[in-house]
Amino acid sequence: MVSGNAQFQSFSVELMLNEMYNRSYNIQEILKSNLTANQNLYTMAVYSPVNNWYSGEYNAYYEITSSQRIKAQKNLEAEVKRLINQGDFDLSKWFFRSIGGREYLLRGMNYRTVYCIAVIDLERLNNIAVLNYRMNGTLIFGDGEKMIYQDLDLGLSPDEFVKAGDSYMITGSSMKYLIVSDQAGYITMVYARPYNGILNELNLFHIIVIICAVMAVLSVPFVSIWLWELVVNPISHLTKTIEAIRNGDLSAHVDTYAVEEFCQVNDMFNQMIDEISELKIASYEKELEKQNTEYQLLQSQIRPHFYLNCLKNIYGMAESGKNREIQQTILHLSSYLRYIFTITKDCVPLQKEELWPKTGIESFNKELEAAGIDRVITEKQRQLNEFMKKYQ
Repeated sequence: MVSGNAQFQSFSVELMLNEMYNRSYNIQEILKSNLTANQNLYTMAVYSPVNNWYSGEYNAYYEITSSQRIKAQKNLEAEVKRLINQGDFDLSKWFFRSIGGREYLLRGMNYRTVYCIAVIDLERLNNIAVLNYRMNGTLIFGDGEKMIYQDLDLGLSPDEFVKAGDSYMITGSSMKYLIVSDQAGYITMVYARPYNGILNELNLFHIIVIICAVMAVLSVPFVSIWLWELVVNPISHLTKTIEAIRNGDLSAHVDTYAVEEFCQVNDMFNQMIDEISELKIASYEKELEKQNTEYQLLQSQIRPHFYLNCLKNIYGMAESGKNREIQQTILHLSSYLRYIFTITKDCVPLQKEELWPKTGIESFNKELEAAGIDRVITEKQRQLNEFMKKYQ
């Protein structure tokens, strides 16, 4: 408006009274629109010293009575005129001024000898912050040299208020306050609220979060034990079972646990081990059957030679007239035949099986001695005796 409105600029020269009223209408409409757009502004005014003309518009949202409004307007008009007429109005920046017992923030711009002034009521700005942002503290303003609207016992200098902007500060003598600040150009804005301790500063949400965090920390040992029993212990037992099976213990099985997935794995593992055991037993039985068949085959090959040798020996004894030896040989042979034809078990006592090699050796001992191989018979007896001592 200052640089581009011809109506405003025309007040820089002396005008007739009717011309001032006609041209001021457009200016007043612009001021009203600016106030409507920015509710933080208390008033905007135009002052022309050469015409001794002052026109101000006031925010319609300003919550004061009519008498208070009129009093505030008169005080502002008188102070603005005095500052401009005396040359004390700082047009370079916003500045603080106490007028009629209230604190204001003023800013002015000019075109030659006509001035446009914007005013912010700091007390009302604090009330707006309380209502709109639900603040329960106080806004304090400063320009680096002094603090405005500081009716609290904070005991801080302007520099210390600026330092509070780095984080926060708790101060106060009779009553503690939590202070935060921010810098808007050369203006320091400070928010101070009563501080009653960290517990009293917490709302319901914060308390719930803290309780949940404490419960989470306290539950860590119990959760660890639960996870150990639920996951680690079954895996450890499964590993030990696999190790036992690798060492040959096919009877090792995995226990059943509460977790359904582990139950399925354990059941499948135990079933697999049972199947492996059955296959191994079946393979072992097949191997025994094969060995038994080979044994029977060897017996069927050896026995005819044994019988023929026995008959040949008996024939030789008969030619020599050894009737008594023939009788003993026939008795031993008949006992042996009775044994092999009557035994039906796959396993017999070793002592009973030992009897027949000894009997055979004794039966043919004399004949073998006559042939000059008694040392061999003695060696065979010694080997047989050592074998029996080893497995008795």
